[in-house]
Amino acid sequence: MDKFSNLKSLGVLEQNHKDFYSIRILSNGGNFSCDELNILNEIAKIYGKEYVTLTSRCCIEIPYINKNDVSLVLDTLKKYNFTTAAMGNFVHPVTACRGTVCKNSHTNTQSIASTIQNITIGLSLPHKVTIGVIGCFNNCLKSQNNDIFIKPYSQIHIDSSKCKLCKACINKCKYNALTIVNNKINLDTKLCTDCGKCINLCNFNSISSYCDYYKIFLKINANCNYEELDISLNLNSLYTTISFILDQYSLYNFNNERFYDFANRYISNIINKLQN
Repeated sequence: MDKFSNLKSLGVLEQNHKDFYSIRILSNGGNFSCDELNILNEIAKIYGKEYVTLTSRCCIEIPYINKNDVSLVLDTLKKYNFTTAAMGNFVHPVTACRGTVCKNSHTNTQSIASTIQNITIGLSLPHKVTIGVIGCFNNCLKSQNNDIFIKPYSQIHIDSSKCKLCKACINKCKYNALTIVNNKINLDTKLCTDCGKCINLCNFNSISSYCDYYKIFLKINANCNYEELDISLNLNSLYTTISFILDQYSLYNFNNERFYDFANRYISNIINKLQN
């Protein structure tokens, strides 16, 4: 244990029980395979108290690891290609809703979260930063619990030849953007918010997305108010923009301020730099 100068950066958390620690393991965008669960199950049986804990940030935590076994458990996790979740002034585990399989979403939220986790892992920051990816406008993930959250949008196309005029999309649209005109579904682009919810509602595949894009929202105060970066991003530019924002935070923070204080003070500069 003496060789560990910063246990939290290794995902090792001191418990309130003397000489015992919990070890936190990253998921793959919220997923663990059955084989991975079996391995973690065996580790918990041998070195813990035969149970694991699910964390709010989509990790698994193995509690009650004796201090004398911490190094061995870390080595075992590494052997099986697990990554522990660094705590402290880093990007904390990136969370995603279940949009990958949810009927209200057609966005692979878990893949996006996993990619962001991979490109930000180990990045040292002035203060911890939390990031979440949501798959629709329902906000099941509780995006307000994150410093940065990502929301998907879809511009839709309606294939009238497949439409049966069942009105399922009309009845579900909160924005009254869909109506029937001349026996066809008509889209009012001024009312449409590009939420994309009508895509999965259609039982006849008559509604599809011809352009998916993403927007980033930054928390700007402790009251969970957000500012939207009014820039539409494809997947590649989404990832580079996240990296850019974190780089700006590292370069232009004041006295290791929290991310939302930095965002509140510096967001206009970020937008100007991104637009130019």
